[in-house]
Amino acid sequence: MRIDSEKYLGIEGIDPRRLLTERICEDIPIGASVIAYNMSFEKMIIKMLAQLFPKYSNHLLNIYNNMIDLMKPFQDGMYYCREMGGSYSIKSVLPALCPGDSEVDYKKLNLVHNGNEAMNAYTLLHEKPPDEINSIRAALLNYCRTDTLAMVKILNKLYEIAI
Repeated sequence: MRIDSEKYLGIEGIDPRRLLTERICEDIPIGASVIAYNMSFEKMIIKMLAQLFPKYSNHLLNIYNNMIDLMKPFQDGMYYCREMGGSYSIKSVLPALCPGDSEVDYKKLNLVHNGNEAMNAYTLLHEKPPDEINSIRAALLNYCRTDTLAMVKILNKLYEIAI
């Protein structure tokens, strides 16, 4: 089974960790930087995968050590504007940096609007009838696409500010 390198959502009822680990190691070269927003969760997962699959641990730990947190400039107060409302979460930073950008409007998403909803929806996916599964999977992928695009837009804004 080949995982699409642009997106991956495990099949309900099947443990996706080995396939995901293999693809991560194929797609992310040693020494590459990986950008995350609030990277603590991603680092926790990478470390868990390294422990679970020792064959891939060196590669995964290299990714772990080269992860960059896009939240850091906001968390450390290196960039702040009052539209952020005192928060450095992506849901506060994004509209402050990209006001009115409908491409990354979490409120307009169908079914899944935040990380907690995404985790709950995925966890309960195996309990749903097939027609609901397709709708929920589409909503999960759309949420993840929006999250990724939000990070790209934030990073681009930081580049604009730095220049």
